[in-house]
Amino acid sequence: MLDELAHRSATRPDAVAIRTGTPTGWIETTWAEFHDDTLRAAAGVRALDPGPRMAVVVDGSAAALATLLGCLLAGVDAVLLEADSSYLADPRSAVSRSGVSVVVGGSGLPYERCRGPIGELPQRTGDVLQLTSGSSGEPRLVRQPMANIRHGGRTYAEAFRWGEEDAILAAVPLAHSFGLVGGLAAALVSGAALWTSQRFNLRTLVTALADGATAMLGTPLVYRLLLPVVRGNTAHPRLRTVLSSGGPLPADVAATVLTGLGTPVRQIYGSTETGLIAYQPESTTPWPSGSAGVPAPGVQVRVDESGQLLVRLPTLFSGYLDGPPPKLTADGFYPTGDEARIDAAHRIYLTGRKDTFVNVGGRKVNPRRVERLLGEHPGVSDVYVYGSETDGEQRVVAAVVLTPGTTVAEVAAFCRRQGLRPYEVPHRFQVLDRLPRGPMGKVDRRRVAEATAGNDDTAAPDRVAVVGLGYVGLTLAVALARAGVPVVGVDADPRVREALAARRTVLFEPGVAEALRELPADRFSVAERLPETPLRAVVICVGTPVEPDTGRPRLRDLHAAVDQVAERIADETLVVVRSTVPVGTSRQVVYAKLRERIAEPLLAMCPERTIQGRALAELASLPQVIGGVDQRSARRAQELFAPLAPDQVVVGTLESAELVKLACNAHTDLIYGFGNELGLLAEALGVDGNEVIAAANLRYPRPDLSRPGFVGGSCLTKDPYLLLHSAEQVGYHPEMVAAARRVNERVPLAAVDRVLKGLAAVGRQPADAKVLVCGMAYKGQPVTDDVRGSAAVDVARSLGPRVGVLAGHDYIVDAARTAGLGYAPVELAAGLADADALILLSDHPGYQRDLTAAVVLGAMRRPAVVFDMWGTLETALSGQPGVDYRRLGRG
Repeated sequence: MLDELAHRSATRPDAVAIRTGTPTGWIETTWAEFHDDTLRAAAGVRALDPGPRMAVVVDGSAAALATLLGCLLAGVDAVLLEADSSYLADPRSAVSRSGVSVVVGGSGLPYERCRGPIGELPQRTGDVLQLTSGSSGEPRLVRQPMANIRHGGRTYAEAFRWGEEDAILAAVPLAHSFGLVGGLAAALVSGAALWTSQRFNLRTLVTALADGATAMLGTPLVYRLLLPVVRGNTAHPRLRTVLSSGGPLPADVAATVLTGLGTPVRQIYGSTETGLIAYQPESTTPWPSGSAGVPAPGVQVRVDESGQLLVRLPTLFSGYLDGPPPKLTADGFYPTGDEARIDAAHRIYLTGRKDTFVNVGGRKVNPRRVERLLGEHPGVSDVYVYGSETDGEQRVVAAVVLTPGTTVAEVAAFCRRQGLRPYEVPHRFQVLDRLPRGPMGKVDRRRVAEATAGNDDTAAPDRVAVVGLGYVGLTLAVALARAGVPVVGVDADPRVREALAARRTVLFEPGVAEALRELPADRFSVAERLPETPLRAVVICVGTPVEPDTGRPRLRDLHAAVDQVAERIADETLVVVRSTVPVGTSRQVVYAKLRERIAEPLLAMCPERTIQGRALAELASLPQVIGGVDQRSARRAQELFAPLAPDQVVVGTLESAELVKLACNAHTDLIYGFGNELGLLAEALGVDGNEVIAAANLRYPRPDLSRPGFVGGSCLTKDPYLLLHSAEQVGYHPEMVAAARRVNERVPLAAVDRVLKGLAAVGRQPADAKVLVCGMAYKGQPVTDDVRGSAAVDVARSLGPRVGVLAGHDYIVDAARTAGLGYAPVELAAGLADADALILLSDHPGYQRDLTAAVVLGAMRRPAVVFDMWGTLETALSGQPGVDYRRLGRG
């Protein structure tokens, strides 16, 4: 493959070879850069003198891939590992027993340490050593010569007609055969660019598809996670090859991906030992259901008398590291261990798969290894681990016999301490008095399944609780439930529980009511308190308001929620703080209370940053910020939000995550504050501030100035105070944050001032005037019924005692809440009739439609005073005879 790499470097030196997605963007490596770095890596490996083999952690970066190739070119065998692999920490694993003394990448040597001056290369190249599921017992290391890897890459390139114009997006680990051969090797031999990611995240995939990836390698789980993001989106004109490996792809997922990507998913079939066996070639007609495809180029297949599939192909492994070459039939065919039939069109149908491993989202878990590690717990007297399938996804199940006093939670925690990755830890534990065995002492799996049927009380739980079912909590609960997660919603308000139990909502958020009605009872339920049965996670979403007079945080509801959570959770329950809190609260309040019951609680801060009116959509598009009290907590939080968030940003501490949310909203408040400051200044100077802002923004390549207007809502009126409180605790005063809040809080009173001046200008006494205020919610677009932090609150408090009639209207907010704000609720026409003044606080599009000049002039007393916060009616009313039109920024 060095020849291929050298050729690309010589003929296309500046073309992109590797494009790697990172949390901060893409890193592009040219063919010339990749070639030179590979040669330096080969020299570095020789200088390290690692012996016959070394381990390379392949994280998807160009540096990792150059290190891998450099290792092989240096004549050293490369043991391929995923980032954060659990095999290194297991002294009895195939990796630990392989004699590896040097690990590059991950927690080992940095890739940069494995570099040296380019020199002469040895004649022999190393082999690739990849972990396989293990045909029996523990996983083993499969030896693949470099020539096999190259040939396999050429097979992919030929089968799918890849060339220099292609960009192959690898959404699978490059340490696995599918990613290594179908991704890296195929790119090298075809000249295509390889697009990777250092860590899997959906945002990188979505961006890559939009940027013009022509081929994609994924697993059924990858495509299942993509569904919410790509549904109904066919804007991927360059994408022409979509491949899936790692298990059968459910028909409904395949159909939805076809709709979303505009390209059918084509199944491939093979193994680490064999390489690519079968593929589904491009076709204008749907591929027959259940077929794994036809033999790949250069592959011969047949079925023996027992129904087992036999293959003969040039990419067959040369043997296991600790064993002899593979055993072949007399005519040179390799038994795959899979049962199959082959039809007249040479299509392969797998009728039975060897069940020595559990396929968890495309990652193979060896149940015998998990059994061994579980058996090392002193409280486990017998154990049997197997796979179970639900909704097309496999899960790891452990049937265990426990000694008295041993709990499932203890055993699950032990698994993690043993170094098992989250997907390797049993998803469910079934506790039995004894394991049923046959005459030869082997566990009878059928009888285990019968004995554990319906025994869900001992299961490692999947259910998630959401505490606080307001705008944030209910949206999250519905989104999780819609993604397949069983959710129990907990709220102290009986009106909320009653409504949700009847599949009704007491708040307005587009899409929530419709989704709620579609959820089955076992997917979403409501309760006053947390259940006593174990939970996978508890997400705290209670309100954290500030005192209206002082701006000090009021955390009573948070304290009450944490007390309840601490009382009910198990050791392995993840607690997530989603409420917005002052910096330090998650650790000093939540963690401290949890520690009173649990020695090492799992805790993460995962702030909500969606906008009301688009919350469901933004849950699937915004990066989810995650801060854990430890790495284990952060990983569990990543797993929890994986079905929802296309991208996840893991920060180092709970406090960093808390500050992210406060910084976002304080920054928004600051931007709006400057727009309001400029508008008020323009008024004082006698110019039109809106005209100034529009002129300043027009085709000017700097950040836009914000137009003047009310800054409201629960978050923007509260979070700057939480940030100020946080800063106060460490003796710092953020002057810009405080100043912006002061300016924005003047705006509602400025509206009242302008209306009173307008009434005086037309000769009306406020005490005799009727004023209609339109817009009770804090904003009109996107539509919401949330009145928290609304300008209508301050307007009513200031103007209500001064005028004869203060009427209120809103398209979404109901009459009861309008009255509760201090207004006489009215329909729009009744409110306009004989009104002296109209205050338009909202930019709801309905007002632009309904408040025409004819309607206003025909209903209101003239001259009519109109104060328009957002300029919604400026075109219709400004300069109109009989209307004293006023707007913030122009007086």
